[in-house]
Amino acid sequence: MEKTDKQHKKQYSWLKEYQWKPGQSGNLKGRPKGRTLKEWAKLFLQELPDEQKLEFLKEIAPDTVWQMAEGRPKDTTDLNIEARLEVDNLAKKVKELLGRDKNL
Repeated sequence: MEKTDKQHKKQYSWLKEYQWKPGQSGNLKGRPKGRTLKEWAKLFLQELPDEQKLEFLKEIAPDTVWQMAEGRPKDTTDLNIEARLEVDNLAKKVKELLGRDKNL
């Protein structure tokens, strides 16, 4: 293992001079001046009269309106467990089907 670690470091040592230095940024000019699209949209909606805001919100799905007001809810679903259960169920069904074919 030690040989490969040393070889790996040797192979990329020539890149060291091109790496970022501590405190250095790759965006020397910084963020472009002016409003972002998000800031513009927020100001636009804030400046609408109440009647137009209501009309706008009627056209949007209720879940989206809630997310606009409260943010996205935290997702606590563990997809790995669900995926593993699905794979196990699929494997059982395949074994059953293969077992039936052998009996024919």
